[in-house]
Amino acid sequence: MQKIIKDIEKNATNKIRVSITEFKGNNYIDVRVYYEDEAGEYKPTKKGVTFRPDQISQVIDGLLQAEKEVKNAPAPKEVPTKEEE
Repeated sequence: MQKIIKDIEKNATNKIRVSITEFKGNNYIDVRVYYEDEAGEYKPTKKGVTFRPDQISQVIDGLLQAEKEVKNAPAPKEVPTKEEE
């Protein structure tokens, strides 16, 4: 059983899917990258994470802290290309 909660476009052929899945009678939250195959169907990749529902607050807290850090961080310096050196 999979209940899709949200699809987030990553690029032209990939999306990040947030879903609720069931395994051995237990519900889990899955955040995974899906790719579009030749037939136009989306298939899961190994790139993702699955966690218990009681961990969601900690995951959200970590994501919010990461967002805050990124927004407050100085812009990264550009590395010159060989042509620019």
